[in-house]
Amino acid sequence: MGAVIMLMVLAFVPVAGFFWMRSRITGRMLCWIMEDDRSAKQAMLKVAGDFVTIDDERYVVSPEAVRLIRYPSGWPPWMQQVVPCSLYARGNAVPIDWATATPTSLSSTELGSILDPNWMRLIVKGTREQGVEGTANKIVTFMSLGLGAISVVMIFYLISQLGTLSGTVSSLQEKLGG
Repeated sequence: MGAVIMLMVLAFVPVAGFFWMRSRITGRMLCWIMEDDRSAKQAMLKVAGDFVTIDDERYVVSPEAVRLIRYPSGWPPWMQQVVPCSLYARGNAVPIDWATATPTSLSSTELGSILDPNWMRLIVKGTREQGVEGTANKIVTFMSLGLGAISVVMIFYLISQLGTLSGTVSSLQEKLGG
């Protein structure tokens, strides 16, 4: 019975991780933002129409500049999800072409101003919503860590019980055999 419970716990954690990652990437796109200091920032951003927004800047989603990749890198292949990915230069609204690596000249600030005259109000609203979402992500992270710790304790307990059971069976065999 203990082995069955241990196998169920060990099977539940990867399956739960797979579905958690799937729910986290639905409706989102992975964006690499190239900074002026030659660093790059990776962000999973929600796609809103033909745009994604990071910080206070809007970026255009161009199907010609989107590549499909497996996310998150470093995870086992069966747990990774295929997501769209684009490459942007900070302040440039149009994605960089992966083949030629040349950005165009429309700035993300200009794009935000052109599309919506109330863009500052929307940025403040988005910042508030992001704060709530960030809190929810922290709660999920801490709950996952807690469940992982409980799972490890249960596994060690089950292993110790199997060792005790094995010792009891051995002593009974010696008494019956001798």
